[in-house]
Amino acid sequence: MYKHTDHQNQYYSLIGFLNSAYCSLNQLDRIALCLTQLEKYFVKVVYDYIDYQEAIWRNEKYTFLPYESAILPIKTMGIRSISKHMRLIDYT
Repeated sequence: MYKHTDHQNQYYSLIGFLNSAYCSLNQLDRIALCLTQLEKYFVKVVYDYIDYQEAIWRNEKYTFLPYESAILPIKTMGIRSISKHMRLIDYT
């Protein structure tokens, strides 16, 4: 989760990502899940939010393909020579 502000530092926003397993929940349940988690840090003030917006990447045309097992994060940006210097494991 991270904070965004407008160019005049007058308006603030929290941006975060949910585990992909939560895409099976409906939007109201996802909102409740987020607010419950944020309440641990910001107490009841979290319920005074102005707006909630979300994007389900699974439903976006260019951001999802079905897969059978977990996908490992990219470690070398596709450049094999970097992995030698950084001692990273190449899974390809």
